[in-house]
Amino acid sequence: MLKLDSIFQNNMVLPIGKSFKITGITEANARIVGEFLNRRIETDAHSNGSFSLRFDPVLSEKTVVIKIRTEKECVNLQVQFGKVYLFSGQSNVEFRLKDADTYQSVLDDFPTINAYFFEVPQIEYVYVNGEVKPENIPTIGTWKKITPKTCGEMSAVAFYAVVQMQKNNNAEVIGIVDCYKGGTSASSWIPYKELRSSEELFNAYIVPFEKSISGKSQSDYQKELSEYKNSVETHNRKLNNFMKKTQI
Repeated sequence: MLKLDSIFQNNMVLPIGKSFKITGITEANARIVGEFLNRRIETDAHSNGSFSLRFDPVLSEKTVVIKIRTEKECVNLQVQFGKVYLFSGQSNVEFRLKDADTYQSVLDDFPTINAYFFEVPQIEYVYVNGEVKPENIPTIGTWKKITPKTCGEMSAVAFYAVVQMQKNNNAEVIGIVDCYKGGTSASSWIPYKELRSSEELFNAYIVPFEKSISGKSQSDYQKELSEYKNSVETHNRKLNNFMKKTQI
């Protein structure tokens, strides 16, 4: 058994000029060999079968096939190297191109771009047993080429940024990582260490949070969660009605 971790997919874009690693799982203690562009790197899997191969930077844009093999198996991974950008935040970043009033004009005159996007699954919580919240959502994202068929699903902000960047250099490959969740607190996008080290952020977010949970029981949490879910459902109904009424 030789399996790469789910993030490693064909057509993924990795940053040019930066070292990178490929991880996965195979038989315990098996010898792992990674090869591409006349490069070769080897390591041994751990006793639980996990392994990690770190490669030196690729310095020019290109599409390559990376071979990861053991004595018994081989996996080929087609990777592109270019510029990779992270688009993260709240609903202003989450707003999809298909919901913009310019969507049809984009499809009618689709720009020449060489770009791909990856949407991070909007998992809010992972339990110890592996279950996730919300339920019934994909837990693995997929790299997709930005085309008229796929562009509607990506962040509108990210799409127009790609179009502008490709005008400046249409030869480079661009990879977009969409990571957003509408309605989230700005604090959720700031590292915990920064929240605690900044007096202003600490007083704005940490102090109110700790005060809000002090002395509460599990039943209190369940009641508040139920009230929150009801408010979200009400908001979503109003938003859907608004979108239907205003859609062109």
